[in-house]
Amino acid sequence: MRNHYTFHLTLVVLFIFILFIPIGINAQQETSFQYVSPKPNSIMVSNETNIILRNANTLQESTVIRSLISVVGSESGPHTGDFLLTDDEQTIVFNPHKPFAYNEVVNVSVQRGIKTLADIEVPEYVFSFKTETEGIIQIYDGVFDEDITIMQNLAMLKLRMEKMCLQIFFRHHL
Repeated sequence: MRNHYTFHLTLVVLFIFILFIPIGINAQQETSFQYVSPKPNSIMVSNETNIILRNANTLQESTVIRSLISVVGSESGPHTGDFLLTDDEQTIVFNPHKPFAYNEVVNVSVQRGIKTLADIEVPEYVFSFKTETEGIIQIYDGVFDEDITIMQNLAMLKLRMEKMCLQIFFRHHL
């Protein structure tokens, strides 16, 4: 009887734990942009890539100023290019005038000053990525698991765990 009680208690604790995992993780992952490309810390990025930063809110076009965003390659140095606020007024696209060097770290820095329509300043944001090595051919065929957000992975894990808990519960009670 004691093992039966312990089993149910463990199952309930596990179920409650699974329910509250995403809440804590979501609070730690707040960022100024909801989409960034290339993905921060990514490697083997095409040296002809552009940079995309999508904010969750509509931005004031007049505050998207070239001097607030810097793109610097460890080998090729500072990059000039065209900045564009897309039609959704949430996405900033930087198209560099020249390709990045092969096998270099590119640092992207967004300084404070860009504002949303609600006049809220977008926080400073810094990230980097590393370009491809010369001579490597990249083939992209489908969606990589890394492209799925952490929250989506956690949600799928949570559903699997809930299903497994329910299966175990019903096996012992039917």
